Amino acid sequence: MEICKSRTTRVVYVFSVVILCAGSKKGASTSEASFREWCELTGIHLGPVSFVSTAGDDNDRLTTATQDLKEGDVVFSIPVNAVINVEHALSDPVLGDLFSSPSADELTELEIMGGYLVHEKFKRADSRWQQYLDFLPESFPTTPAFFDDEAEKHFNGLLIGPLVSNRRADTAHSYKRVKKLVQKSRYYAKRRLTETSFAWGVTALRSRGHVVAIKDGRDGSWQHAMCMVPCADMLNMAIEEGADNVACATDASKGTALSDQRFVCRATRAISAGEELLSKYISDPQRRTNSLLLLDYGFVPENNTNKRAEFAAPQPTDKDVDEGTHSVADVRWQPFALLHDSSVDAQRSATTKALALHLISHVLPRRLVLDASVWEQSEDAFVWGFLFYFRACALQDEDVEAVVQGHNNGSGENMWMQILRGTDGLYNVTASRDHERRALELAMTFLEHAELRRKTVVDMGHCDAQDETRNCDPPPNDGEVTSAAAQIRLYRKRIARTEQVAVDMALVHVRRRLEVLQ
Repeated sequence: MEICKSRTTRVVYVFSVVILCAGSKKGASTSEASFREWCELTGIHLGPVSFVSTAGDDNDRLTTATQDLKEGDVVFSIPVNAVINVEHALSDPVLGDLFSSPSADELTELEIMGGYLVHEKFKRADSRWQQYLDFLPESFPTTPAFFDDEAEKHFNGLLIGPLVSNRRADTAHSYKRVKKLVQKSRYYAKRRLTETSFAWGVTALRSRGHVVAIKDGRDGSWQHAMCMVPCADMLNMAIEEGADNVACATDASKGTALSDQRFVCRATRAISAGEELLSKYISDPQRRTNSLLLLDYGFVPENNTNKRAEFAAPQPTDKDVDEGTHSVADVRWQPFALLHDSSVDAQRSATTKALALHLISHVLPRRLVLDASVWEQSEDAFVWGFLFYFRACALQDEDVEAVVQGHNNGSGENMWMQILRGTDGLYNVTASRDHERRALELAMTFLEHAELRRKTVVDMGHCDAQDETRNCDPPPNDGEVTSAAAQIRLYRKRIARTEQVAVDMALVHVRRRLEVLQ
């Protein structure tokens, strides 16, 4: 039997690396008793656990053990045919033709799932997942997809600011794409699809989805997809490394039929009665950044050991393309200038423009990472993770000419493509002292500009930390968080602190490398 077919021909389903739930567990109107009854009818086995309301709020829950557990004890066991993934939208007897139509080819799986979850949530009793969807948070107010303009302003002046703005804009754009599609359906709950409800759907998947593995009964291969997994997404994040006490994986020991495979969460150590059950959100600790946790999960932990600061790489606008300029803290962005350079002969100009276009379209990253802890261990991490971008931005025509002269292998117009395709192409061929100096100066200007913005911006009257010299209110401490707005202010302070350390360390490295080139 075919397990899970996507919109084209690829087969999907899921494996055991988990990407878990959101920071706050806001439930809906379904009671725990009703949810437990649904689990029993669906074939979901619940171990000795309780979904405990915090601070007297039935919509804010954590999962605890109700009795002592031994290592290996089952916490949850969910049949794989109880999860929700994109295959359900594509094979739905009512909406399958819509989501599988050529009109939906350009939609991402996240967009399809967002639209499908909204439909399932609001068609009420007709949905097999009604009690589960109603037990999920009603909203995710501390995730950027739910921010209003006032909330977004809290992140003005930070490196993460453009990523927050982009997440809001991307969610709004995806909503318009899905809305345009479902207008063609007689059966979709169109009146319920709003920008807010769609944001709920995509954020639910981003923040609570698991990557689950299903074994294909035809050939024994494992297939992968992002799924909503009831009960398993009730686990909160283990903030400190080693604090997790539950791990989840697919168990296909009883057979490869979908009815035989289960997604099982087990205790990884002894757990005492009353102890909260915790799992990892992201298996790779290097990816567990404050930026990612805010964007996808809507929270920033106080003591995240990951000190990586992620931010949007400066990107040119359409006007920059037309005029051949781009300001990165008032510094020209060279690849676009190259496109409009008429001072070189036709042959060199063609090579220059082709290389610049390839850099713009395929090479330059959309995000940059500042990672102080990695740089302390390896200078190469600084070069590849951050300086690479500014080396590309600093390319000038003479650098392109050096590439051509040094690597003229007779491959014709695809020569620069072959150079850049290799993992060390641009790194090696652009390492002249002048080019390196220009790249370092551009990087330093960008970092100094970022530091200046962080120090001088006062958004909405709040400070990053206690500051007697400015007329603004400090963000709240952990014990003072009583609302989503207060949480957002606290998260801003934590991200600002991480960014400050990362930028300071980057400036040290840039200045040190510039001194060597003097």
